Amino acid sequence: MKKTIHKLLCLSLLFLPAGFSEDTENLNSVKEQTEDLYHTGAGAQDATFSTIGKSMWAWGIGLSAAIAILASAIHQSNSSHDSSTSE
Repeated sequence: MKKTIHKLLCLSLLFLPAGFSEDTENLNSVKEQTEDLYHTGAGAQDATFSTIGKSMWAWGIGLSAAIAILASAIHQSNSSHDSSTSE
């Protein structure tokens, strides 16, 4: 069974590149149509960059606040706990 799977994987790796086309003209036309449809210009890219930056700042502040709250909620004792009693 393992040999069959091994042969199948080897053959699929050999024939995998045959499935991709070299038709770059068609790909360029799809890119242009997408840009026209979604208006992906410099302004849209700048807005995306700005939004991602703000999101990263918000996550950072939120996580630091959560860590600070969690750290203040956990009580840490400095004294050593001795289980033996002196009688």
